[in-house]
Amino acid sequence: MHIIDKIKCEDGFISYKYFYDAKEADDLLLVEEWESEEKQQNHLKTEHMKELKKLKDKYLLDTKVTKIYT
Repeated sequence: MHIIDKIKCEDGFISYKYFYDAKEADDLLLVEEWESEEKQQNHLKTEHMKELKKLKDKYLLDTKVTKIYT
């Protein structure tokens, strides 16, 4: 099972959307929607997200996190 499939099965998951910059090929925007901050925080504690973090630490130059609650 791929990571995105595991994420979609998590409690509180609403959606993941990816956007690529037309001018900056290396830029990616990921928008996540969760039912609550608590469920999003639980998501970050899963084994598959721990593995993904290792990959991000190895290959990504920069990560910015902005949280918006509605």
